[in-house]
Amino acid sequence: MPAILQTKLFIPRRRPDNVQRPRLVERLNAEGGQRITLISAPAGFGKTTLLAEWIATSERCVTWLSLDQSDNDPTLFWGGFLAALQRLEADLGKDAQRLLESPQAPPLETLLAQIINDINACPLSFVHVFDDYHFITNTAIDEAVTFLLEHLPPNLNVIIASRADPALPVALWRGRAQLTEIRASDLRFSVDEVDGFLRSRLKRDLPASAIAALESRTEGWAAGLQLAALSMQGREDIDGFIEAFSGSHRHILSYLVGEVLEQRPRGTLDFLQQTSILDRMCAPLCEAVTGQAGGQAMLETLDRANMFVIPLDDGGRWYRYHHLFAEVLQRRLHQAEPEREPAYYQRASEWFEQSGSSAEAIEYALRGRDWPRAMRLIEASMSEAQQRGEVATLMRWLGTLPDEAIQARPALCLAHALMLTFVDEFRAAEKRLVVTERALQQNPLPNAGEQAALRGQVALVRETAALVLEYPGEAILAAGQEALRLLPEGDQARRGYALNLMGCAHYLQLGDVRAAEQAFQDALRLCRAAGDNFSVMQVYVHLSTMRVIAGRLSAAEAAARALCQMANVPGWEHIPAAALGQAMLGRVLYEHNDLAGAREALAPSVGQLVGFSFKRPQIFALVLLARVTLALGDGGETRELLDRAWRIIQKNQLKQIMIPAAALQARMLLQMGDLETAAQWAAAVEVPAADPLNPALEYDFITVARVWLAQGRTAEARQLLARLLPPAEAAGRIGRAIEILALQAVAAWAEQDTAPAMAALEHALALGEPEGFVRSFVDEGEPMQMLLSCVAGERQAYAQRLLAAFEPAAAGPAPPQPARTAGAALIEPLHDRELEVLRLIAAGYSNREIADRLVLGLSTIKTHINHLFQKLDVASRTQAIARARELGLLDG
Repeated sequence: MPAILQTKLFIPRRRPDNVQRPRLVERLNAEGGQRITLISAPAGFGKTTLLAEWIATSERCVTWLSLDQSDNDPTLFWGGFLAALQRLEADLGKDAQRLLESPQAPPLETLLAQIINDINACPLSFVHVFDDYHFITNTAIDEAVTFLLEHLPPNLNVIIASRADPALPVALWRGRAQLTEIRASDLRFSVDEVDGFLRSRLKRDLPASAIAALESRTEGWAAGLQLAALSMQGREDIDGFIEAFSGSHRHILSYLVGEVLEQRPRGTLDFLQQTSILDRMCAPLCEAVTGQAGGQAMLETLDRANMFVIPLDDGGRWYRYHHLFAEVLQRRLHQAEPEREPAYYQRASEWFEQSGSSAEAIEYALRGRDWPRAMRLIEASMSEAQQRGEVATLMRWLGTLPDEAIQARPALCLAHALMLTFVDEFRAAEKRLVVTERALQQNPLPNAGEQAALRGQVALVRETAALVLEYPGEAILAAGQEALRLLPEGDQARRGYALNLMGCAHYLQLGDVRAAEQAFQDALRLCRAAGDNFSVMQVYVHLSTMRVIAGRLSAAEAAARALCQMANVPGWEHIPAAALGQAMLGRVLYEHNDLAGAREALAPSVGQLVGFSFKRPQIFALVLLARVTLALGDGGETRELLDRAWRIIQKNQLKQIMIPAAALQARMLLQMGDLETAAQWAAAVEVPAADPLNPALEYDFITVARVWLAQGRTAEARQLLARLLPPAEAAGRIGRAIEILALQAVAAWAEQDTAPAMAALEHALALGEPEGFVRSFVDEGEPMQMLLSCVAGERQAYAQRLLAAFEPAAAGPAPPQPARTAGAALIEPLHDRELEVLRLIAAGYSNREIADRLVLGLSTIKTHINHLFQKLDVASRTQAIARARELGLLDG
């Protein structure tokens, strides 16, 4: 888990001289149905002070996380949240922490589900506070927090304090009466509270007129009142002082800070301004920045004087300024010492570096525009930050550096290119690679071996970008070969990765499955030797996919099962490649017509892949599962699965390379009966008049032939299929050849051209029998069934097995077993799936949540619920739960 500053978890303590605000504390203590509280008001209204008072008087357990700009990195945000939970109970969130520490961060939904489950299992009830939420600008974090708050476990309430309303569904929660709100109007001090506040600060009574005037001028603004109290200490002409300021909060703030600072010794003023750049401060740090001794005494003096200094621990070591006060001091510093200001940031950076806090050292170097120092520190921290999954933080650091600075550091420039590939910015990555190469030419590394290794890494990133951007296969292979030539023999992980990409180019772009097999085997050997299990899993994904295309189903299944076995290792099960293992297995089982096994493998895979940013695997699994449900006769669920895949393709402009999205859409359209739209797609596909046809577009061309057959353009389809078959078979793409031959047989049969139809079918059977292909024949429907019934001779036994697969009993799942409990008391026994839905209803899940959990369509869930209500003879969920408990269908 990323290193979290413990000061961010410290719960602020209540100052003994604070005015008590029972009316607001009572609202925080209210035991209504509102489990989310939003305290939203501009800076200086006393949000944190109110929370400190409430916590000090409350008997509830509280965890706390103070947020800042760095928490826009999801890894840091949720790492901080888990660290806060573990202050309450050391083991709380440990399972979620393991997910966060996995080699590749899981989908946020997966992580949050684990966090919610971990909290739910905790015996303690508690409240968590997100303070300063206005720093969060990352929509992914907002969406994740929304998910958490929409699924709060019963033992957790959440308070969010922010200067502005967060990008969360506040209006929705308000409409549901789930939200307690405390706003600026609530936080404004009343006249009585102003009176109490001033008496506690000034230790004397003021005239009622002065109190009313001050309340009016400040509009009950806590920061203004505190500054006014500081300014009035020792003054006699209170009325004249109050008359002297007016206007907006900013104007009042500037005026009052000026008034307060005027009364301070020069040394104190310098200390305040010079240390205002610090997000947190301790005596040694302050002394390093200011160059003056006596830091601890100064901090304690400021704390006692209520000078907007906030303790961050119980030991009096760490403090921070109130954000509002710090902002004014920073403006004054910039005006007073513009030429010396960068030096203060540099000193802070040096101190944090020497103290072992590299992240903070980098932040201050960047703020002080000390680019050489910042780049040196980033280079030193890069590897560790990547291992912790802090990609967003690295991108922010690198993005802050000006181009002219980063160009002077080839390694850093290359790292930026690599980071850009992580967020799918491949064009930008290519531009960075050009800059890296120029930098290597202009500023070569003194060590020739290091220079070559860096150039090899450039070639490797270029190979990655070329594959995703669908460059010609030859260009991808050239980049891969360049990487292998330059990378050291001992760099097995990178060399293995280069070979993996070359294998992808061989089979995806060039259609050469034999060369791909060799490249993947070499990649496996190197990645295993390097202990790079993540890359091993990626290789297995491509191996299984490629072997299906090659018609080697047994080998494809072996790769898929090896991948599934690796996914059983704790921490690896939520990586996309691991989730794809089940999908790959499901693909092979489907071809063998093991529909129940295919569904069992695919359903959890679809659920696991939902939250990943990589959408291609999700589409792949959804379409495969749709084929299974269609074969099982569940047309409604098939349609919903295809609709989900369709929406993902439409929403994400996906490239052709990993999944031929456009052709896949056309096949989905045909399955859904939309021939017109599929025909529009086919009309836009350019089928070259001359051979050879591009093997990278083979799937597209086969799909065009399918559309033409559906349109009745049988002769054209036959001509295209005749061009596709020889290169597919010659290159060893036997899986594709079987599909082409099956279509040739159906097309010839449609034209009553019996001899070619039977010849194509016999050829397909000869290719398909050794590996047990079934669905490639059965999915062609009634024409194929009629063709198979005519097969005699050597392939007759295989044809008869295929014909048996056309029977519903052969393709369908095992008959549902009635529930064994209380069956006699029911109108009709409940089946297993209905019992599963019933238990989820009893657990409080919505229809949509049940659909997502069981990986079923919403309409399918509604149908199950209707059947449940009929069998239980009830009309509502509440009645269903009561009746089920009465019949002993639910535990407890």
